[in-house]
Amino acid sequence: NIPISGAAEVQKSSERICELKPGHIIGTALAFTGDPSPVRVTFTEPARYMHWSLSSLRRFVDMRPDLRTALQGLISRDLAQKLNTVIQNQGDAQQRR
Repeated sequence: NIPISGAAEVQKSSERICELKPGHIIGTALAFTGDPSPVRVTFTEPARYMHWSLSSLRRFVDMRPDLRTALQGLISRDLAQKLNTVIQNQGDAQQRR
């Protein structure tokens, strides 16, 4: 899923981890591993998003290796941005304590 408009909140064990804006990929863990995500994502405002089933997406990119490589690059960058946000949020939380 990729939000086109709106925002979503990522939570783990009822703790807010970060907010996702349009363009972020929802389900990066599933895309890489095929395993369910350990986090919950909830839209926090009205939103529009694009959705593909994992099986359909895999079939589509299996026929297009160049697109698979580009998509893996996008997913990697998105995941790196999310990790940076989480690390920054944890640092901010520790400073407030």
